[in-house]
Formats: sequence, C-alpha cells, structure tokens
Amino acid sequence: MVENISTRSLVILFMTIILYIRIPRSNTQVIYNSGEECYLEERIARLEKELATLRHERKPADCLALYESGYTCSGVYTIYPGCGQSNVFCNMEISGGGWTVIQNRFDGSVDFDRDWVTYKNGFGTSTGEYWIGNDVIHELTKANTSSLYVSITLTNGTTLFEQYEKFSVTSERDNYRLFIAGQATGTLGDSIIKREKAGDIINGMMFTTSDRDNDKNPRNNCGREHSGGWWFNYCHDAYLNGVYGSSSWMQPWTPTLPLGTLIRKTMMMLKRLKPEGF
Repeated sequence: MVENISTRSLVILFMTIILYIRIPRSNTQVIYNSGEECYLEERIARLEKELATLRHERKPADCLALYESGYTCSGVYTIYPGCGQSNVFCNMEISGGGWTVIQNRFDGSVDFDRDWVTYKNGFGTSTGEYWIGNDVIHELTKANTSSLYVSITLTNGTTLFEQYEKFSVTSERDNYRLFIAGQATGTLGDSIIKREKAGDIINGMMFTTSDRDNDKNPRNNCGREHSGGWWFNYCHDAYLNGVYGSSSWMQPWTPTLPLGTLIRKTMMMLKRLKPEGF
C-alpha cells in the first residue's frame, strides 16, 4: 500500500534533488555542509509560505468555501461560482453555516415581476432584496451536491423553514429545470415534492417568466398571471416570488401559508453537501 506523501515531504525531496544536481561531484563522497542544510531549510520555509498564500488567495466558489476558510460572520461576500463573480449574502449561522442566499425578500422594495433575461442574470442588491440569477444557481448546483433551505418569517414574527436534501437547476438550454430529491425536514412542511394534485408539483418544472412560457398550463402563462418568475407547473403550491404584501400573492406555501399577506420575509439558500467521511 502506498502511503500519502505530505506537501512538505515532496518539497524536501524536490529541493534535495536540485541541490544534488547543483553540488559538484567527484570520486570523493559528497557530504552536505551546514550551509547547504541551512539553505535547504530556508528554501523549504519560503515555499511553504508561498503555498499557504496560494491557498488563501484561491477564489471561493460559494459561501461554504468562505466558511471553511474561517469567515464565520454572516454578511455580504464576493464569490466566484464559475460564471464570473457575484456579490451575495452568506448566512454563516443557520444549520452549520456556509449557506449562499439565492433569494432574499423582506420589505417589497424590489419588483420580482421581471423578464427572462433579468432572471437569468439576477437583480436587486446583495445588501437588500435580490435574486442571484439563474445562471449562478445552475453553476452552484450543477454537480447535484447541494441542499436547499427555505425560510419564511411571518408578519407575527414567527419563522418557519424547510430543508431539502438535494437541489439542482439545469442550464438555460433546458430552461433552468428544477430538481429536488431526498429528505425534506422542517416546520413549513413539504410543498414542492409530494402534492395531492400532479399539476401543483413544481419539482421537475422548467422556469417561466412573463415573456417566456415554459409551464404546463395550456390556457395561461403562470408567470404573467402571478406576476413573477418561478418553476410553475399548472401553476403551483409553492411560490416565493409573488407580489409582496398583496392579496394577489396566492399559495406561497400551501397548505401552511395560503396567502402572501401573511409573509414578512422569505429567503432561499443553498449549500454544497460535504462528501461522506468529512
């Protein structure tokens, strides 16, 4: 069995070979003097510092990468998910920390009735209400190793949540189709996977906006009818992008929350699952 070789061991081996090549050889056995040993140790220390700097400068792909690097305070950070950079709010407190917030609403200051391109690229600001963008959501979840955490705070101050074990969104080529699997746990109850009517299940649905109809309703565009972009079926039993504070925001989370007027805040977050054994 071959044992794992540490970075330091590899560096020592590399520097030993270099020194061996550089030191003149004769018929007499060469013995390293103290100066050569000092040079070797000094060079190894320098290389180790450079390696540490490179690790520190590695651009974080998501909030979990930041959390694992020692950033444990919730706030706005810059991440690099593979499609450019994004400023996002990272929740470092809930359920182990490291959650990347992909949707945040709390005062109705941002209109969520946007067209396809705007939902694709994202809108709002990381310090306020926002949608991170469907391209970014796809990049963050395309490995199919992310969990989804939904948090809803009511007007009476009560906060309810639901956590889904696996969450992913396909690329624009497949119209950002939603996939959710595994266990669902929390106080909201599941409104995405198991529903009484097949037409209310949004799992497996493509994304729809007012100008891009990908839902399964043959009579209406659900995005236009409900004034927001979402993974509509025929239309929905879960919908968090409705008109804030309005009675027209119907069935945001059925049956727990039949009306949007009950809601003060909504937040959707995702986090990579750690491999087993970590």
